[in-house]
Amino acid sequence: MKKMKKMLFSPKGTAVLFLLAAVLLLGSSVGGARAALTYFSETYSSRVQMYDIGVSLVERTEGNEAEDVSWRNYESDSNGAWDEATGVLLTKLLAGEPDGKLKLGKTYGEELSVRNSGTINQFVRVTIYKYWLLPGEEGPEAAPETQKAPQLDPAMIELHLLCDGTGANNGWMLDEGASTDERTVLYYSQLLHSETEGGGPSASVPFTDTIRINGGIATKVHQTVAPSAQGGGYTDLTTVYDYDGAQFCVEARVDAVQEHNAEDAAWSAWGRRIQVSGETMSLE
Repeated sequence: MKKMKKMLFSPKGTAVLFLLAAVLLLGSSVGGARAALTYFSETYSSRVQMYDIGVSLVERTEGNEAEDVSWRNYESDSNGAWDEATGVLLTKLLAGEPDGKLKLGKTYGEELSVRNSGTINQFVRVTIYKYWLLPGEEGPEAAPETQKAPQLDPAMIELHLLCDGTGANNGWMLDEGASTDERTVLYYSQLLHSETEGGGPSASVPFTDTIRINGGIATKVHQTVAPSAQGGGYTDLTTVYDYDGAQFCVEARVDAVQEHNAEDAAWSAWGRRIQVSGETMSLE
């Protein structure tokens, strides 16, 4: 199969936001899958300290320790500098494969979670996109309208989610009304506390645990018939595999709103009505 890497997404919001975008592209050998973090602050910057929110994407592959793979945090004692990093994902995913290649139909451990690395408490949302790229297209460098292969089924990219519509399983809530075959929207019902102030957990539980490419893609073919170059009334029958040379792509985009006035902040930033009771949020 193909490479895995990370892309960026930048939704507009009027609350102080962080946006973490991670695109995974897995190939015949695992290369650098990049994750990057973008910061936004608009009309609410005068009401909330613009450097208070920080967020990190955390990854744990099977048999390995969890580690931050991308983050953006403000360093108050470093002359206003930002501590930010673009990490790599899935570098250890295929460590157990002798040839370093992805096996169709095989399940690989891939846990993704979120950590509050800022200085104020926050609620978080994750948006996951799954799609395919056709050969010769290079992800972020390609024009958005040409980089996807909509005829290829995103359901064949089986990133297993740990959530339901209520958050009862582990705190992650699936927003079914906002989700499609390509896009999945998750909210974490529990407040993520600032690590500097303590008082509660600063990290979420994982929202994924495994990834797998459905082996059924090997049976997706189409055939073409054309007159044979040999002539004599012969025809050539050509069988083409639909997914031959395609790359699969998974994006995990994470953004956060502050605890203070969170219901209004979520409506402004996410366009989503939520209810907050203590340190728990629910979807209206």
